[in-house]
Amino acid sequence: GSPCRDRVIFATSDLRLWSTDEVGVPIGQPVTPIPTVSNPNCAAGETRANLAIVPAGPGGGFFVRNAAGTVHVIIDAVGYLSPDGGHVFTVDGPRRLFDTRKPASPLTGAFGPGQERSVTVVGGSVPADATAVVLNVTATEGTAPSHVTAWPTGATVPPTSALNWPAGATRPNLVIVPVGDDGRVSFRNHTGSVHLVADGADNASPDLFL
Repeated sequence: GSPCRDRVIFATSDLRLWSTDEVGVPIGQPVTPIPTVSNPNCAAGETRANLAIVPAGPGGGFFVRNAAGTVHVIIDAVGYLSPDGGHVFTVDGPRRLFDTRKPASPLTGAFGPGQERSVTVVGGSVPADATAVVLNVTATEGTAPSHVTAWPTGATVPPTSALNWPAGATRPNLVIVPVGDDGRVSFRNHTGSVHLVADGADNASPDLFL
């Protein structure tokens, strides 16, 4: 059976090409009425990433629906919640982790093409045993269409994006990142140069990501 059965799935959707509303519906429930809320919204030709928390149905899956035009959808599962209880998800913030436009920021100066940097996320109100953090990451002043990847420091760089943007746009996205070596998480810009801003919002106990 599915390892995610009867759990809540965290999924990041990267939508490409035409305008779309992506809706997750638990398997086993009627496809209609379709929820009236959308997850990512894209104009024609855009690439956008978004974090969605979707209940899994009895079969361990969910539906995806496009509203208009045609679109390619990429879904990356990054974790889940089990029905067993005992999970701790602590609201903490918001608090600014870094703003590369600011000289006094822990990370300062725009990210160049292919550049990787890491920042400490534990300490203060985030306990040392936190296994993940919820961050609002914003890209601004990008010189080229690009994307940023976020991952636990010390781990292999994943082939997925946390945030996508066209040149010159300012784009935010909510991301959940496991905490890596020495309480740090890493960020990598793909193409061009871009400033990144990260705000910490929450932290998760050791049993959230199983």
